[in-house]
Parts: sequence; C-alpha cells; structure tokens
Amino acid sequence: MKQTKHFGATPEKRPKQEWLKPGSTADRSGVQPLEFRRGWRIAWRGVSSMNGENISIRRATEQDHPAIRGLVRGERLNPTDLMWPNFLVAAADGHIVGAIQMRKHADGSRELGSLVVSKESRGQGVATRLIYAVLATESGPVWMITANAFAGAYSRWGFRRIEPRTAPVRIRRNHRMGSLASIVSFFKRRPIRRLVILERLPSMK
Repeated sequence: MKQTKHFGATPEKRPKQEWLKPGSTADRSGVQPLEFRRGWRIAWRGVSSMNGENISIRRATEQDHPAIRGLVRGERLNPTDLMWPNFLVAAADGHIVGAIQMRKHADGSRELGSLVVSKESRGQGVATRLIYAVLATESGPVWMITANAFAGAYSRWGFRRIEPRTAPVRIRRNHRMGSLASIVSFFKRRPIRRLVILERLPSMK
C-alpha cells in the first residue's frame, strides 16, 4: 500500500500561476483554466515528481471512489461522508494522487475536508491547487477542522480560528468525533493532535 501524507495540516508553497484575460481558452501550454475570479481565469500547472506528467485537477467520478477511499483511510482521516460527488481529485498518468472534498451538511453548512496527497506527488503544490480549486466556487461561509499546530497555514485563504460553540451543529459534531478519535489514538501510542475549527467568511467586496 502506498504511503500518503495529509497536506491539510501543511499546505504546500503556492504553485506557479498564469492569469489569462477573458476570452482566452487556455494558456500557452494548452492547460484549460480551472478557476474563475473577477473575470480573470487562473490556469494551474503541476508536474509529477515520478514521471513528469502533468497533474490535473478535476471533479471526481464514480470510478474514482475506491482510490479516494484508499487515500483517505490510509492517512486515518475522517472516514465518514466520503461521497464522490463532493470531491475534486488530482490525477496524473491515469492515477489519483490527491483528493479534497466539500462536505454539504444537512444544516446547510459546508466543510472543507479529506485533503490528502500521495507520497510520490508531494512537493508539487498539489494540496494548494486542490484548496484553491475547491474554494473557487464557494461564495458562502466554509468551515474546516484541522490540528491546532497548523491552523495558521490556512490564513491565506481567509480562514480564522473560532470557538467550537459558535460553529454549526454538524461542524461541532465532527469536531467532537475527531477529538475522541485523537484520544483513542493516545492509547494506541500515536501522537495526540489537538483539533480546532476554522471559519472562512464570504468576502464583503
């Protein structure tokens, strides 16, 4: 089984980006734009350290579900709500090398989660690209749960730490579940991670 690393705790350095004027269909490399912001298109490019093939970010399909589940469970992330329609994946040479999802809870809250990148694709800005892509279409509040030690890494996307009691019900529930799982890990001689809730509010511009 391939080892994976959860980049939700340590987002990578922002990859090279090219800004294309409205009306452009692709950058000079032929990569189609992945995001739309203020009438400009952003084309993200990445190269796999294994074979040099381009890493593309796309919406998941049903066929991707086994690979997504393997990545998430291999890193011992929250194994619940792994519904493939909520995921974006990073693909290289026909293989899924990264994933991220936006959970859509019954109470209307949206939670960024399940951010994971395979070992062979680390250091290529894949996690950062996944975060930008999944947030590109979100105009409302977004919450996420991460280790306290890495909470500050998400400030560039507008996330800030909040008290659990101020979060939506479903977010609080997942926070409690994650905290309990961390306590169980202690008895299995694994490091305890203190989890915190982060909130990203919509821009007022």
